[in-house]
Amino acid sequence: MTWLNSYISENFFNRPPIFRESTVEVIAIFLNVIPFRYYMLRAKMDYTGRGILLVTFVIGLTYFFHYLD
Repeated sequence: MTWLNSYISENFFNRPPIFRESTVEVIAIFLNVIPFRYYMLRAKMDYTGRGILLVTFVIGLTYFFHYLD
């Protein structure tokens, strides 16, 4: 997703990337809500939804430990 940020910023707006890398990572973490909601509510696949939630928490914790400084 970082490459998309830099590609759009440099090719369409002729400027450095709009978002910092940390902001792009937070957006990517929150985008996991879409498949989580689909698998838990629409598809009724509870174990798949729980797996998505587990991976989201692990990535979120990794993000906070990485940018805690």
